[in-house]
Amino acid sequence: MQNMPTYTSCLLVIFTFFYAHQAYAGGVTSLFKAQEYLHQNRPLRALKELEKAKRGCGSWGLYHLEMARALFLLNAPTSRLQPYIESALQKNKNNHRVHVIAGHFWRREKQTKRALHHYTIALQAYYPDAEACLAATDIWLQEGAGQKGLLCLNKLMYKQTLHPAIHARKALILTQQKQPTLAASLWKQAHPKLKDIKLLHKALSFYKTHPALAQTTTIADIQQRITSLQNAHKPTPPQLPPMANKTPSPATETPLTQQPHESPLQYTTLQWRGFLWLLENISLPAAWVHSATHTVEGLRALGQSDFDKAHTTLQKATTYTPTWGRIYLYIAQTIHLRGGETKVTHDALKKAHKWAPQAPEVHEFSGLVWEAMGAQKRALSHYTKALQHGKHRAARACMRVAVLVGPSKQSIRCLTALVNNGHNTPQSTLMLARLYSQQRQYLRAGFYWKRTLPHHTRSFRILKEALLFFANHIDKVSTKRRTWRQQLRNIRSLIRRLPSQKTRKLRMLLPSGRARRFKKRS
Repeated sequence: MQNMPTYTSCLLVIFTFFYAHQAYAGGVTSLFKAQEYLHQNRPLRALKELEKAKRGCGSWGLYHLEMARALFLLNAPTSRLQPYIESALQKNKNNHRVHVIAGHFWRREKQTKRALHHYTIALQAYYPDAEACLAATDIWLQEGAGQKGLLCLNKLMYKQTLHPAIHARKALILTQQKQPTLAASLWKQAHPKLKDIKLLHKALSFYKTHPALAQTTTIADIQQRITSLQNAHKPTPPQLPPMANKTPSPATETPLTQQPHESPLQYTTLQWRGFLWLLENISLPAAWVHSATHTVEGLRALGQSDFDKAHTTLQKATTYTPTWGRIYLYIAQTIHLRGGETKVTHDALKKAHKWAPQAPEVHEFSGLVWEAMGAQKRALSHYTKALQHGKHRAARACMRVAVLVGPSKQSIRCLTALVNNGHNTPQSTLMLARLYSQQRQYLRAGFYWKRTLPHHTRSFRILKEALLFFANHIDKVSTKRRTWRQQLRNIRSLIRRLPSQKTRKLRMLLPSGRARRFKKRS
C-alpha cells in the first residue's frame, strides 16, 4: 500500500465515494417513489419500484413494511405476504404502521384476537391512528363491546378527520347502548357522504327498525345511494404478477421484472478533466489510501449482506480517518441493517452528524430511521435539514410525513424548505396555507393562499375555503387589507363563473379569462 502509485491511490479514494453514493441513491429514491404510489393506491407501480429498491435497502424494516402493504393491496396469498409482515415486526416493532398492516392481515385471515392485539398496540404507539381505530371499533362492535372504541373515535373527531365513517360507527355504538335518538342524529350527518355499502345497509336497517326517527325521504335517499354505488363502474382489481412454484423468502426473492440500474451520477466533460488533473497532480496521504481501501471492502461486504464483516472493516477505516463523517453513516447503516439496538445506531449517527453536518445523505438516513421507529416529528426535522443542505432526492417524503403529523411547527418548516428548494407545487403551497392558518399566522397564510389559488380556479371547495379565510381574518391584519379586499373580489368573480348546477355548462371564456357575453335574441 505504501508503494501504491499516486494515480491509483487517488482513483481509489474517488471511487469510494462514487460507489457508496451510487449504491445508496437508487434504493432510497425507489423506496420513496413506492411509498408515494402506495399513498395513491397504485400497488403495481409501487411493487416495481420496490423491486428496484431491493438492491440498496432490501434488508431494511421499512422496505419490508412497504412490500407488505403493496402485496396486501394486491390480495397476495398468505405464504407470500406473511414473511414480510413477520420481518417488519421483528425489525420495526415500535412503528405503529407495522402493527396496522399486521392487524389487517390477521383480520383477513379471520383471526380477530390477533388482529385486535396489533390494533391495540398501534393505538398505544401513535394514538389515535385512524385505520387502527376504525378497524378495532368494527371488531368491538361485532363482539358487542363497541363502547371501547369511543375514546379513539372522539379524538379522531377532535382532529376533524374521516367524519362520515366516525359518525357511522358512533351511531352503531349508540344503537347498541339503546340510544336511538342520538344515533339517528349521527346517521343523518353520515349517510349522505358514506361510500361504504355495508354501512349504508346498516343505516337502512336502523331507519326501518325505527321509522318514527326517519324523515320523509331518508329511506328512499339511502336506497337510491346504495343503488348508485352498486351500479357505478368498478375497475378490475390489479392482479399480482405470476410467481414460480417455489415461494422464496424475502431475503432471496427474485425480482419480478429485471430493471437495468441507471446511475444517478452524470458528469460533464469539464468535470472529468478536473478528475484527471487530480489523478495526475495530487499526492494523497497514506492514511487516506488505507481508509479508502477499508471503506471499499466494507461497502462491498455490505452489498453482499455480510454485516459483521462490513462493520469490522468500516471500523478499521475510522482508525485512519476519524473525521470522515460518511464512514460513520455507513457504520450506522450496517448496524441498522443487521438489527442492532436503536441506541447504538443513534451513537453512530451522532458522529456522522458531528463530522458531516451538512451532508444531505446523513440527515436523510436519520429521517428514515426515526420514521421507521414511529417518531414522525423527529423524522420531519431531519428531512428539513436535508432539504436545507442540498437537493433532497426524497422530497415528497416531507409532504407525506407532514400529512401524518398534522399542524405543527415541524410540518411548516419542512414544507417551507420543500418550497424554497424548488418543489413549488400547488399541493405544497395549499398545505402551507392551511397550516399557517391553523397556527394563526394570517399574513403568511394569505401569502400562500394567493400563490395557490391560480391552480385551483375550477375547484369550488377550495375557492370557498379561501373566501372564508380572507373574509374572516381581514380585520386581523393591518397592512394587507387593501390587497385582501382585491383578493376577495377576485375569488367572488371566480366563483360566479363556476356553474351553479351540475348539468349547466360553463360559459366560453375569452383569452383574457373573462366570460363571453350572452348573445341577445333578435
